[in-house]
Amino acid sequence: MSIKKLLRLRNGIAPNYPQTILVLLIFLSSILFSPYNLVSSTFVGINDGSFLQPMVLEELDFYQEKLDFIAGRDNSVIAFIELNGGLIETPFDLTSVALSPVTQIDFIISNQSQFSNVWSNPLWRVPDGLVIRIKTRTTSSSRLEEISNNIINLVEQNYNLNLSLYSVQSVSYTETLISLLAPITTEIASSLFSDVFSPYDALLYGNTVSLMEEAINQSPDIYAFGYSLQKNLWSVNKIVRGAMVSLVDKISLNGGIYTFNLENTLGETIVPNPEAFISRASFRIPFIANITDIDPVPDNTGANVTGSFEWLLQYSHIPRYPNFNAVISYHPSTLADFTYPQVVMTNSYSDQILEDEGILNMTYTATNIGTDVALNTSITMPIPPEFASFINNGVNISVMKDYLMINESFSSYIYLDIDYLSYSLTIPILDIQGWYQNTATSQLQNWQNDTEIILDEYATIYCSSGLSSDLYYEVEQEIQPYIESVGSEKIISNILYYGPIIQTKLTNAVSNTYRTVFSEFYENKTLFQFESADFSNRSSIFGNYLESTIPILDVNETVDLSWQITNIPTASDKFGAFSIRPEYNGIYEYAIFQTVESDYKDLMLTLFTIINSAGRFLSSFDEVTNSFISLGSRYSYSDVTGREYYGLTNGLNLQIGDDEAVLESSLTLEESIYRVGEQINFNLNITNFGSLDAYDIHVDIVNLKLDFLWRPTGIVLVKSFDIDTILIGEELSHEFSIIANSYIGLNSYVALISFTSDKDQSAVEIINPWTGNLIPWIYGGEARNLVSSTLTFGILLPPPILENQAKQAFPLPEISTESVFEVNEEDSSLYLHYEIENKGMSPTNISLFQFIDQTLLDSFEANVIYIHNEVETELIIETSVEFGSVKVTYATLTLHPGDKIIITITGTNLPDNFTVPPLIVNYISLYEILTTDFQSIETQENPSTTLENPLSLKLSPAIINEDSQNYFIWSTFSSIFTINIPISDVYEKITYSSLPLFYPIVSVAAITITLSIAMIISKMRNK
Repeated sequence: MSIKKLLRLRNGIAPNYPQTILVLLIFLSSILFSPYNLVSSTFVGINDGSFLQPMVLEELDFYQEKLDFIAGRDNSVIAFIELNGGLIETPFDLTSVALSPVTQIDFIISNQSQFSNVWSNPLWRVPDGLVIRIKTRTTSSSRLEEISNNIINLVEQNYNLNLSLYSVQSVSYTETLISLLAPITTEIASSLFSDVFSPYDALLYGNTVSLMEEAINQSPDIYAFGYSLQKNLWSVNKIVRGAMVSLVDKISLNGGIYTFNLENTLGETIVPNPEAFISRASFRIPFIANITDIDPVPDNTGANVTGSFEWLLQYSHIPRYPNFNAVISYHPSTLADFTYPQVVMTNSYSDQILEDEGILNMTYTATNIGTDVALNTSITMPIPPEFASFINNGVNISVMKDYLMINESFSSYIYLDIDYLSYSLTIPILDIQGWYQNTATSQLQNWQNDTEIILDEYATIYCSSGLSSDLYYEVEQEIQPYIESVGSEKIISNILYYGPIIQTKLTNAVSNTYRTVFSEFYENKTLFQFESADFSNRSSIFGNYLESTIPILDVNETVDLSWQITNIPTASDKFGAFSIRPEYNGIYEYAIFQTVESDYKDLMLTLFTIINSAGRFLSSFDEVTNSFISLGSRYSYSDVTGREYYGLTNGLNLQIGDDEAVLESSLTLEESIYRVGEQINFNLNITNFGSLDAYDIHVDIVNLKLDFLWRPTGIVLVKSFDIDTILIGEELSHEFSIIANSYIGLNSYVALISFTSDKDQSAVEIINPWTGNLIPWIYGGEARNLVSSTLTFGILLPPPILENQAKQAFPLPEISTESVFEVNEEDSSLYLHYEIENKGMSPTNISLFQFIDQTLLDSFEANVIYIHNEVETELIIETSVEFGSVKVTYATLTLHPGDKIIITITGTNLPDNFTVPPLIVNYISLYEILTTDFQSIETQENPSTTLENPLSLKLSPAIINEDSQNYFIWSTFSSIFTINIPISDVYEKITYSSLPLFYPIVSVAAITITLSIAMIISKMRNK
């Protein structure tokens, strides 16, 4: 299995550690789509006159909110709010039979046609208007049509809006994405905002929603908002609401210093929602800046050098900032000449010490490889659940005293015999199998060799090999007085009455003996005891963790820190498993008193089996990836100016009680300071110091930041490797290169390594030495592991042409799509004109195509001109039929800055009512383009192209297959034209802005509804 679709990459000292467990994973999920029956004419809204379906209330108790700000173009600010959970009213009942195949539905309103005023791309991946996207578990055209028409009717009934299909796409072999669109007025959009965010637009729930609503009502250049419902098999399990708005001239400039003031931006301070479990705010600067002032101090580490500032406003309903305002002052600058510390920290343990001495000694080795002293290097290790229980409670087990051993071959059968006249009665008491032996004297412990115990003239206890003195005493105390008081002759004459009484007293005697022997031969031992002179066990509202600090770490200085878990049983440790169980000889029930000797492995695995433990103290199981995940410990440090940095140690997939492939890895970056577009070189070292080979290894190199809860954020996959096998003891060193393309400032990288251990091995069957039962230990079989390498970083600077500028620091492509049409009512003719231009700073590979219904295509004639360096070239148009629609491909080429493609289409003999679907422009960017889109559905028409990068391998028996660097894939849509002849002026009321192009012709009217979808997709190919 390849770790390529890792969702929810949450980590750290985050709340509810067992649930939020880790991940970097970290990771972006990438859904690759291909066109499926796009713009099918069969999907038509049908108003069947059915009754109005009531609105549905959905609610999730766990509620979170966040408010983000990004510094945009020309002193603008982009604000974004996201609410996760809570109560929502929706017309879509995902539990209904009609929508049973639907797993997700998005309801989004946007107006982004003027995005270029504030940003390089539309910030949400939707066209202007009302967009409804439906993800379904079906590929049946008839079923998709039913679902589509059901949604169309619900929206028409509840909102009086007419949706039409603009795409249907295949998500996978079993899933399909339907996308519907309706043009709306600004007034309707304002009304829908209240519907989407009710009831949280009331001051009772803080003011974050009301401030966003007020900003949107002021007619900004761009905005978008909406919600997403996601469903498991039974009910809605995710409710996400989001809203984005651009605010112009909100960053002040005075004497070269830029200042962002949150209160000035929104007009008020932020009041968190008191019902939210967590509330947070952030501000991002997408370019290098020298931070001159921050108030209050951010909660995330490395804020100054990552340009990302985050504050925790409220946690677990406890407000930290009842009224929050943030002020950040900065000026664009370069970090080319500054010195900095860089602490690399690895952790490792000795398998030999663990096996021989029962001590897990975890050592952290910290080295400052930077150019300046590192101060207060503080390392924190979030404690996994099993580890926490060991540290807090220990594990107590009764073990045999050191001077004893078990003689398993010894046995003695003990029974009561009563002979009275001609009557004889034999009652079995105990079958002793195995007994305790003194290791010094080789004598049985507390044992007497008497083979007979005469109770009276008629009753005798016989012992085949003697019996324990403890049992002798208990029998005398329980049975002899009773037999003497009743008399053997009476017992024989009425055995039906006295037999059960004697049996009960024998049982009591054995039970009392068990308790006596247990206390004499056994002692409680606490296993897995935590010890450390360096680390302390700390707790906070975020959970438990181990913490240690190195006050000063000079350049090239190395310091070791460690913690231990002692009293781990070893293979040489012996344990007496003391058990008692009933046996029946056909007449009487008696006891088998058995003692067997158990070694380290039997004891450990039985213990783990009983408590359903995997024995992985440093790993947590993640159901999404079906893997045991072990990430490194987090640490932070600062330079002499107080600027903070962060790091991660490597993860270790240690398993106690079983053999395992254990991979230890480190990632290093050769360059320390580099610019956008330059080649940077890495070395990844992986060593298998476990006791098994590692198979099916997949490595993802990811670029990331850590947020205020030390969870991975902003994760970008940049490189991937596949390795067949890493043998026991093998050390692999792999060199590779990428083009520096993301995260201006502190640019951090980590390797995520997934692999299989115990390949093809089924669950281990364990014999419980206390009961003799056979128990499967599922964690002893094949397992998938995910471990992280050490984190490395360099300082990424913008290219010289973008240095010292308050704008995005990447030479991005920026694709403009402008369009207009003219319709002549007299002869039902059409003139359609598209202009596609790269107004950005870098070239991009683009693909231009359009899905047109066959009936329209027969009436169309098209011409395509490509303009490069003022030279015009006519392009050949290609067509292909896909699912009943015709895909018209106008161009597939590289569009350089300033290049244009002009498409003109003329149509004659047109129907009275028809729709011209959008022109789709797919293009590729090497550089990251930020987005605020909260949606998880991402679309892609074609896989990205890749660049060849130099690579070299040091000698290693492992075979490595390397994927090229990933690229960001984007799409932009032109206008979609809906024509009704005769033309009505109603269309002028539903457009958001004036037409980008206009051809005044008598008796001609025009409408433009711009569709622009912007995406960031990390190419994560399934192997």
